[in-house]
Amino acid sequence: MNTEKLNIKDLVTIGIFAVVYFVVMFGSGMIGIVPILFLIWPTLLGIIASTIVMLFMAKVPKAWALF
Repeated sequence: MNTEKLNIKDLVTIGIFAVVYFVVMFGSGMIGIVPILFLIWPTLLGIIASTIVMLFMAKVPKAWALF
């Protein structure tokens, strides 16, 4: 893992991935309106959102970038 500090490019990338993550979370959360699909929502979000998080960690491999 790279121990350098976060620079502006990294912060912009973090912001873009955060927006994409929240849009996906909101979009998949819309299936929670249907009561039976509310039970499937955490699994679906875990599958979809984990892909976004893994792509983010591959793009910005620095300490504390995820937090």
